[in-house]
Amino acid sequence: MHNFSKLTSIIRSKLEKLEDPEDSLEEAWQKQLDVLHKLKASLGSMRTTRIYMEGQWAKLTYETRTVNQQYQTPKLRNLEMEIEDLKSKEKHLDYLYRELKTQIEDYRMQKDLLKARYAAAQTMAKNQKSVLGKDKENLRAKRSMNELVETVLQLEAKAAAIDELVKDQT
Repeated sequence: MHNFSKLTSIIRSKLEKLEDPEDSLEEAWQKQLDVLHKLKASLGSMRTTRIYMEGQWAKLTYETRTVNQQYQTPKLRNLEMEIEDLKSKEKHLDYLYRELKTQIEDYRMQKDLLKARYAAAQTMAKNQKSVLGKDKENLRAKRSMNELVETVLQLEAKAAAIDELVKDQT
């Protein structure tokens, strides 16, 4: 669990630094998968060792019964304890494997969701820039129209003033 939260915080810090988080997400995803594969290999190795030890225990048990060698009884007990310890460790490792697999699946869903949200945010930003550009063009057109109206009003006022001057002179 600690590794997962640490990995999440590393991803968040990288996301803040980068504009495109896709590479960081994929890299973290691959690291998690690598850990999962190593854990699975360790689990397989541990199972192989346990099965080998169980075979040794069966062989030693058979020898002890057939030859009636009492001195091998402590070896049997020791081997039984080692096998039980290995089973316990194997069970714990199997639990960790399943837990990590679940966390990785959750991470994959979060990663896919983040990618989709990032793409949507990029599209929204692009659209907003486009709308903003149109708004600026509209604002410039309105200013030009207002300036033109003001010029026309000034010219009309001059024409009216000239008409009054002409009327006053006649």
